[in-house]
Amino acid sequence: MTRNQRIRKTRTDADLEEKPKGGPRPNREQGAWITFLSKRQGLTWEQIAQEAQVSGEMVHMVIYGKRVSSRVQKIIARELGYKSWIDLLASREEVAA
Repeated sequence: MTRNQRIRKTRTDADLEEKPKGGPRPNREQGAWITFLSKRQGLTWEQIAQEAQVSGEMVHMVIYGKRVSSRVQKIIARELGYKSWIDLLASREEVAA
């Protein structure tokens, strides 16, 4: 087996592995809820982005379910006073009920 074949095989194996990507994606209503909570606390996406060392756009995409990042989700939840991302998403359902 040549070096290129080994590299190709390794990449193929790595591509097939499923890696955890984070918690569940919020729907539009949950994203609006998270935005409401952050505004109520005077917290901007840029502040969250700075803490997470990502862009404000990335924070927006995570909040509205366009991207998934467990690290950013944890930071958002923590900054909003929740123990976990799941607790944050569940808080919207509690208010709606």
